[in-house]
Amino acid sequence: SLSLADHRLLDLVWSSEPISSPQLCKLAQAQLGWKRTTTYTVIKRLCDKGCLKNEAAVVTSLVDRATVQQADGQEVLQRSFSAQLPGRLSPGRQCQQPGGR
Repeated sequence: SLSLADHRLLDLVWSSEPISSPQLCKLAQAQLGWKRTTTYTVIKRLCDKGCLKNEAAVVTSLVDRATVQQADGQEVLQRSFSAQLPGRLSPGRQCQQPGGR
């Protein structure tokens, strides 16, 4: 599942992509008060989760806002009601789009 920090960085990426990682660091410092190392840590975590791609120092999203919001809603339902969710909507997979993206 995504942390608050993950969501905050994704919001910056969605509003600015494609964006260079140094520019994203500056934007995160200005808007979130983050240090460069914090931004790079969250970028790496989101890349590992399949949410972002950081290639040649350019960061782009691999998942759209609607997909993340839908998965967040499903996660709330699962926590609240212990509902059985379809596999592609399970909270642990919220940044992996159909087709492996």
